[in-house]
Amino acid sequence: MFGNTNSNQAVGGSVSRFIDAPATKWLLIINVVIFFIDVAGAGRDSWGRLTPLAAFTIDSTFEHFQLWRLLTFQFLHGGLGHLFFNMFAIYMFGGIVERVMGTRRYLAYYLLCGVAGALFYSLLVKLGWLGSGVLVGASAGIFGIIVALIVIAPDMQVMLLFPPIPMKMKTLGMVMLGIGAYTVLTTGN
Repeated sequence: MFGNTNSNQAVGGSVSRFIDAPATKWLLIINVVIFFIDVAGAGRDSWGRLTPLAAFTIDSTFEHFQLWRLLTFQFLHGGLGHLFFNMFAIYMFGGIVERVMGTRRYLAYYLLCGVAGALFYSLLVKLGWLGSGVLVGASAGIFGIIVALIVIAPDMQVMLLFPPIPMKMKTLGMVMLGIGAYTVLTTGN
């Protein structure tokens, strides 16, 4: 969907996406490691998965006071494709935002965006707009990164992979946020 970003102009010519972006690197590593631990069957449920122990559900999180799920669900993924696209987005945009915000603020912001996503999901379920289910993935944190990047560098040029056309970050961000909102409100996936 998106490929080359002109991040060197936005952050002063960094050669690597991970220079001055250790949280972004560790988010990628932790997400991938947890995914493979999960699919290898390291959990304690009957399928050997971590998802029942760490995924966000309204019942387990709020009615059974398992508040850690507000954080842990952000590191679980529903499949290899889900993991790939989420990690690709963090790889493409996370380092830019981290260098501008600083590592601690970036990490806190990213995790709080994930928590906000779970809380907003809970509100949509309570209002009857969505059915209750299991929530996993880094998408809310990634949408937070995209919003921050729209604010930080709205005119940054991004080259889409398919179709290969240049686009400003503010345009790409609004399109991605629109698709995300449409998906959640129509199917819940």
